[in-house]
Amino acid sequence: MDDLDTMMYFGTRAIPALIAGFILGVERTMTKHPAGIKTIAFVSLGSCMFSSLAFYLHTLYPSTDPTRIVGQIITGVGFLGAGTIFHAKEKVNGLTSAAMIWTSCSFGVMAGAGLFWVPIFAAGTLVVIMTVLKRVEKELDPRDPT
Repeated sequence: MDDLDTMMYFGTRAIPALIAGFILGVERTMTKHPAGIKTIAFVSLGSCMFSSLAFYLHTLYPSTDPTRIVGQIITGVGFLGAGTIFHAKEKVNGLTSAAMIWTSCSFGVMAGAGLFWVPIFAAGTLVVIMTVLKRVEKELDPRDPT
């Protein structure tokens, strides 16, 4: 591959990862949660770049195993998400933000693997689900301020 082909290879994967991360990040920002647009978009883009690199290297060196890098991405982002979870006054906060960080990682990995529309569709679907579930939770427990 020449430089232009390489840029196209990575660029076409980065765009859907950023779009998916942006969609999730906007939902987190609008609902005033700690992991917002920048965090979610960066996780999605970063995981996309690492997984794209893994699959790219596999095309150059077929004996390499791209799933090894993907596995490390998932583990690393899991630790990043764990940093958003905290316990205060007998209540655990940040679990949904941690799950969103981890999910945005999956969107980046999918885009890095060349599945361009799946992460965008999944992010949009997830935002709809989050909106519906928030209303359901308020109906179930009207005293809960979240």
